[in-house]
Amino acid sequence: MEPEYDIFISHNTRDDTIARKVQQRLARIILGNRKPKIFLDDSSIDFGENFVLKVEQALATSRIFLVLLSPNSVTAPWVRLEYSVMLTLDKAGSGGRIIPILIGDCDPPPLLSVLKWCDLRGEQRYYEKQLARLAERIQASLKADHERKTTRAPVTLLEQVIVPPPGNGAVRVSSARTDERERERRHS
Repeated sequence: MEPEYDIFISHNTRDDTIARKVQQRLARIILGNRKPKIFLDDSSIDFGENFVLKVEQALATSRIFLVLLSPNSVTAPWVRLEYSVMLTLDKAGSGGRIIPILIGDCDPPPLLSVLKWCDLRGEQRYYEKQLARLAERIQASLKADHERKTTRAPVTLLEQVIVPPPGNGAVRVSSARTDERERERRHS
């Protein structure tokens, strides 16, 4: 499934103000010739849309997951469900797609505590510096993800096999179709 969103922001509604500030800062990132698509609940769901299905689709199609951690969010069932899904999609955070963001004094959930978090609890100058570092990290990650996709050569022959090296140790990639043409050329 092709990513629909670049960033998914999970938060408790009592933390809407800071969630929107994070969204506004990340919206200034430039990805080639576009800005990132950011999923943030109400602003990403139109009237009449199924909220649960839209969140599920956004989780399944996002490249990076941000979880805003506060006393409000660490006990909120919906936030817990969202980061559980995130961990299922990025096993143990090993892909670097999940970034916890500390916005209030709280104990991060055990499953997220093993990941390095961005700390936005400090004074304004520190907060701005951390938010800028977060934006740089996300921009670099999204750019690298885009470059991996655009530089990867498409596989056109499913029957490709690696042929044992000829005497010089070089590996030759071949396919059933190429080998058949070579046999025909030798017998002609």
